[in-house]
Amino acid sequence: MAQNPVTVSTPQRTLRIMFIEIPPFYTSVQGTPSGYVYKIAVNAVKAAGFKPEAHIVPLKRLGLEIAEGNADIWVGPSTFPEFKNKAYIGTKPVAHLKLATWSFGQTLDIKNLEDLKKYRIVIIYGYNYGGVADEIKTKGYNYIEAKDMNQAYRLLSNKRADVLVNYTKVVEPWQKQNPRKRLRGYVFRSVECNIVVSRKTMDAMDVLKRLEAVTPEDTDSTVGATIN
Repeated sequence: MAQNPVTVSTPQRTLRIMFIEIPPFYTSVQGTPSGYVYKIAVNAVKAAGFKPEAHIVPLKRLGLEIAEGNADIWVGPSTFPEFKNKAYIGTKPVAHLKLATWSFGQTLDIKNLEDLKKYRIVIIYGYNYGGVADEIKTKGYNYIEAKDMNQAYRLLSNKRADVLVNYTKVVEPWQKQNPRKRLRGYVFRSVECNIVVSRKTMDAMDVLKRLEAVTPEDTDSTVGATIN
């Protein structure tokens, strides 16, 4: 009597997605990892046939976790110096984070980063802003770091600073939660988000190609919009 062959399933390979606990990269919804670019990463991993696993990292370890192979992939700005020669970076943007200047109702003459030298700037601690924070810190800008949006707003309202630099996807949700605290924004830069794969990940280049193949390119890099 013939026996049916035994089917042996191959375990689905897991990819560790790196994320940090600051918006818009990570938001905890009832203890579940979420957030704008994190969702892009999860969708890409699943569509490419892998199993996603969340890997929370401390802010100061952001670049090193990929460089050392403790995490497999990151979706976000790829300008971290630790990625050099330690990671493969995708060739197309899969998202854009709009970086804006924020102030009260007054009109400030700010069209680009150089224009900010005329003002006292607030930036949020821990954000790189696609390299903009490094420029502000090292090229003669008058700046102060705030720990969060609430402190940044207080610095503006107490006239200790003139303008905040932050992502629209950080400020706009905060303003919805604080409807009486209104800031006017001007988008002056669009920061590319790429898929980044640690070179210590098994078959790293093949993994990157598979992830990019199933993730649409984001072409919305427009700047110049005013946000009231």
